[in-house]
Amino acid sequence: PADTTAVKVTDDEVKAHYDQHAKEFMSPEQVVLDYIELKKSSFFDKVQVKDEDLQAAYQKEIANLSEQRRAAHILIEVNDKLNDEQAKAKIEEIQQRLAKGEDFAALAKEYSQDPGSSSKGGDLGYAGKGVYDPAFEDTLYALNKDQVSQPVRTDFGWHLIKLLGVEAPSVPTFASLKDKLTTDLKSQLVEQKFVEVTKQLEDSAFESSDLSQPAQDLGLKVQTTAPFGREGGEGITANRAVIQAAFSPEVLEEGSNSNTLELDPETVVVVRSKEHLQPQQLPLESVASSIRTQLVKEHATAAAKAKGEALLAGLRDGKIPLAAKQDGRDWKSMEAVTRSQEGVDPQVLQTLFRMPKPDGKGKPEFASITAADGSFVIVRLNGVNQAAAPTDAEKAQYRRFLASRAGQQDFAAYRAQLESKAKIEKF
Repeated sequence: PADTTAVKVTDDEVKAHYDQHAKEFMSPEQVVLDYIELKKSSFFDKVQVKDEDLQAAYQKEIANLSEQRRAAHILIEVNDKLNDEQAKAKIEEIQQRLAKGEDFAALAKEYSQDPGSSSKGGDLGYAGKGVYDPAFEDTLYALNKDQVSQPVRTDFGWHLIKLLGVEAPSVPTFASLKDKLTTDLKSQLVEQKFVEVTKQLEDSAFESSDLSQPAQDLGLKVQTTAPFGREGGEGITANRAVIQAAFSPEVLEEGSNSNTLELDPETVVVVRSKEHLQPQQLPLESVASSIRTQLVKEHATAAAKAKGEALLAGLRDGKIPLAAKQDGRDWKSMEAVTRSQEGVDPQVLQTLFRMPKPDGKGKPEFASITAADGSFVIVRLNGVNQAAAPTDAEKAQYRRFLASRAGQQDFAAYRAQLESKAKIEKF
C-alpha cells in the first residue's frame, strides 16, 4: 500500500506546485442575486369568504345528495335468438305470472338473463341517479316500495322492475360543513389571487429597471442570495430554473429582471443580478492544505510503485522466490475466478483476464495495477481452466437467441426503411 505516513512534503514543494498549476487554483465564477418571492400561502389570511357564498356552496353540496333506491329486475334480452316482439311477449308472460301471485325473486332466478343479478333474485342493490339506463331510472323513481313496473324497453332488452327499498339521504347541517366549505372557498380565492398577483409581478418586473418598484407595488421585500456558481447553491439558488436564469445573457450581461420563475406550485420568484464575481486566483494559504494532501499521496504512490515494480521484476526473473509472504504481505488466493466474480476489484478482474496463460510448467504469469488509493497491486495468474464444451441443449438455446436477435434487427431495419419513405405527422 501507499504509506502516506512516511512521506514529508516541504513548504517549498507546496509553493512550487502552486506556482506551476496556478490556473487550477481559481475561485469559481459566481453571482449574487436580488429576488422577490411570492408565496401562495401568504394570501390565505388576506382573503375573506362572504356568508352568501358559503350558503350557496352549502346548497350546492346538499343538492348533490340524492336518495338511494334498491332495485330488482327481470331481463329478457333482445338478441339473435329473440327479436323485440318475442322478448316483449316473454316478459309479458312473466308479468302475468306475477299478477297471479308468483314470487318475483323466484321468477328472476329462473328467467332473468342478467348474469350479475339473476342468482340474487334480480337484486341490484342500492344506487342513486345516473347509474341506470334513463328509461330504467325514470321507471324506478316512479315506483312505490314493493311495486312492480310495466314492461320497460332499454338497449339491453325488456325489463320488469321492482322497487325493494328507499334510503333517504342524510343531510349534514350547515354548521357541520362550514369549516370545510370555508377552506374550499378560500383555496379557490387564494388560487385566483395568486394567479392575478403573479401576472402583476411579471408585468411590473418587465417594466422596471430594478426590483424596488415591483416590491413596492405589491408590498413585498427584495431579498439577496449568497454567492453561488453554475452548480447552484442553497435555498432558491438550488433550483435549476433560477440557476439558468441567473447565468442567462439577459440577466447576467444585460442586467434585466427575469421572468417569473416557478420554484414549485406554491412559489414563484423574479430575480436580478446584483453582483457578478469573476474567477480570481486563490491565495496559497487557502489551498496549501489540499496541495499538501495531494503531494503526499503522489509521493506515497510513486514510492509504492517503485517498490512494487522491483518486487515484480524479481518475481518474474526468479531472483525473488515465490513464497506465501512477499515483502511481509500474504497473497490473497482465489480459485476458479470468473469474469463477473463478486468480491474482487473490477480493475483486478480486468487485468487478470487480459494476462497471457501460464506455460503449464508451473511458472505463473504476473501483472500489476495501481489502485485508486495509490496502492501497487501485483496480480499472479497460476493457471487457466478451459470452459466446458457447450451441451446440445445450450447450443440449441443459443441458436434460438441468435435467430430471435436477427429477427428483431431485421424488423427494426424494415421499420426504419418504411419510416424513411413515409410522411409522418406527430401530434
